[in-house]
Amino acid sequence: MLPPARDAVTLDRRRWLRACAALAVVAPLAGCARDGAPPLRVAGVDWAPYLFAEVERVAGRLDAGAVRLVEMPSSTDCLTALHAGTVEAAGLTLDEMLDARSRGLDLVAVAVCDESQGADMLLGGPRVASLAALRGRRIGLERGAVGALLLQGALQAAGLRPDEITPVDMPMQHHRAALAGGEVDAVVTYGAAARALLAQGARVLFDSARMPGAIVDVLAVRADAREPHASGLRAWLAAHFAAQHAWQRDAAAVRPALAARLGIADAEVDALFTGLTLVPLAAQREWLRVRLARAAADLQAVMLDGRLLERPAPLNALGDDAYLPPDAGASA
Repeated sequence: MLPPARDAVTLDRRRWLRACAALAVVAPLAGCARDGAPPLRVAGVDWAPYLFAEVERVAGRLDAGAVRLVEMPSSTDCLTALHAGTVEAAGLTLDEMLDARSRGLDLVAVAVCDESQGADMLLGGPRVASLAALRGRRIGLERGAVGALLLQGALQAAGLRPDEITPVDMPMQHHRAALAGGEVDAVVTYGAAARALLAQGARVLFDSARMPGAIVDVLAVRADAREPHASGLRAWLAAHFAAQHAWQRDAAAVRPALAARLGIADAEVDALFTGLTLVPLAAQREWLRVRLARAAADLQAVMLDGRLLERPAPLNALGDDAYLPPDAGASA
């Protein structure tokens, strides 16, 4: 079990990418959709799978009167804005959505953006050549449900009990030095930090590809905002899936827009999707009706066990597929 202390900023498991640009919160602008409804305000951070609708907005294919995209420095800021009602929707990880629901904010996922299938990993240092060798070792990880969930999966695969290892709470930027200096024997990591450690000889002991459906990012909306902003939700989701499809069909055509939005070189964009599976429009209904509830139940059990939730979140009506484009898959 992880230590009980909880730091709100650890909800932001994508810090490595969000640090690419210094973002200021953009005040919601006035306007209204063509049907007279106020614009849907969508909070977002610089996590690539959340930015497809922004690609369409820049290209002039997303009605600015229907949707206002509000830049935020972190997911914590997104959650604060959702609680305050200054935005109606945001891109969040599933654990962030459960945390909000446990605190009384009724959020509903209207789309599942991506699934981690290898992006999150447990890396071993020179003294740990296999999962079995983790017994008695110190494992560094950021405090948060995603790291706890991956570590639990690794321990189960190794046949180890939680009390047979020592989890060490440490921020991502300390993993490299801690592993090199022997402060820890393995780390739970992802993204640029993971790539740097692999380049230095760290071994992949376990990754999220062995836990399909467990770690996902969602587009979440306040439940009470759905009908007043129905046209904005439909416009936002249509734009998101149009650009996602364009990326999957011809990444070269979309890469410059994503690079410009993230403030990075075109050549760096593809690496941001390594180990991620984008969830296509055809699979959305199955996810929102069936798979999301299963993933949330498993994730909540880990969060409660690790004292990452003060109380259980309600798991009913987690997803709503009513605002998806009409050609979404109907299987469920």
